[in-house]
Amino acid sequence: MTTSEIDLLTSEPQTLTLVSGTEVRVLRLKTRQLMKLMRILTTGAGSALANVQLGDDSTPEQITTQLLAMLAFSIPEAEDETIDFIWSMVEPAKLITDPKSKPEHEVNEGLMENLRAEMTNPELDDLMTVIEAVVTIEGPHLASLGKRLGALFTMAQKVSAVPAKPKRRASTKSTSAA
Repeated sequence: MTTSEIDLLTSEPQTLTLVSGTEVRVLRLKTRQLMKLMRILTTGAGSALANVQLGDDSTPEQITTQLLAMLAFSIPEAEDETIDFIWSMVEPAKLITDPKSKPEHEVNEGLMENLRAEMTNPELDDLMTVIEAVVTIEGPHLASLGKRLGALFTMAQKVSAVPAKPKRRASTKSTSAA
């Protein structure tokens, strides 16, 4: 693991300011968010995914650029999926992490309600800013995951190409009654 990879893993979440002035934290991509991201890509750019080349010589920047372009072109066909994805990737920056009192819970509920209202039909600039931040932060991890999946796919193709050994037939002995 390189120093930059360690820095990415241990870094604080990125904080963005939306057009309205609301500050949000961009969360790290986890399994459910990755599935939401894949839903955007498969819904909006399914045929283009077959043309994506993730070779060993691809740099994280090249992969990030490809992913960002595919996402941008996928949004019109995957509108609901995109809104669901960005909603899952942000939280209010001033969210109280471990609310203990009723007033703290009420503050969190107000912050979440405000963010939900903004993310239901976000400003176009906010939409692209959040997506760009997620892809920039997660690009190197997605590139690594893509290469691992590609290697698994290649291995699966090789395994399925190996002809199965013919089964031996059990010899049947006839018994004759004397």
